[in-house]
Amino acid sequence: MIRFLKVTGIVIVLLTMISFPMITGCAKQEKPQKTEISQPPQRSQETLYKFISDHSDQVKYCYYTFLQQDSKLEGKTEIEITINPAGEVCNLTFQNSIWNNSLLQPDIEKEMKNVIMKWHFEQVEGGVDVTANATFKFEPGSVRTGMKIALSETKSDKTRSQKAISQVVLANKNTVQYCYWTYKKEDTNLKGKLSVEFTINSRGEVTAVKFSKSDWNDNPLQPKVEKCIKNVIMNWCFDPIDAEAGDVTAGASFIFE
Repeated sequence: MIRFLKVTGIVIVLLTMISFPMITGCAKQEKPQKTEISQPPQRSQETLYKFISDHSDQVKYCYYTFLQQDSKLEGKTEIEITINPAGEVCNLTFQNSIWNNSLLQPDIEKEMKNVIMKWHFEQVEGGVDVTANATFKFEPGSVRTGMKIALSETKSDKTRSQKAISQVVLANKNTVQYCYWTYKKEDTNLKGKLSVEFTINSRGEVTAVKFSKSDWNDNPLQPKVEKCIKNVIMNWCFDPIDAEAGDVTAGASFIFE
């Protein structure tokens, strides 16, 4: 989950012109008839907030794409979007952006803009353009990931410590999260819990991966997510140890929501 998102305000400008009958000479002046002005339908803050909140995962996905290039990437950005009566985003600007990686910032914002410009809000017949602001905060821990490590028995004392394995798993957890966010883009309701066991040989290579527990609420995307996760774990690299130590089997549990 993102850490916070809010619609900070809506600016609506209405220009209504009223025409009255022209009066000339000394003709008897008639009292102008009462004219009722009906304002065009407007979008409520609640409607805008709900739409942006429901689609915020698409923005977070952009962030996680670049998190693979910099595991410490974090930032905060405020966007201003203009929505026309047809529900289309006709303009987007970044009002305030702070990132700890200035080299990646242009690419991240370009990707976010491409995603948001494709949003389509509900059509408001006879409405006007509406401008809304939303603030997003991104950090590596914005998706809660539970983690546990379990080691198998080994042949000698020259083996891998639980601490050493945990460090590698935590350093690479973004690759697992990336798989999740890749498919969450297809289904924003995707959630799951996964327990995985992997075997590491003395050279530090992962030689086998299996899922001991898996619960995705019968989501049809489960096979694709798990295939992706298996592939990234198979590419993890651990430090080599004494060949006599043999293989070590470790386990990790992930929670995706």
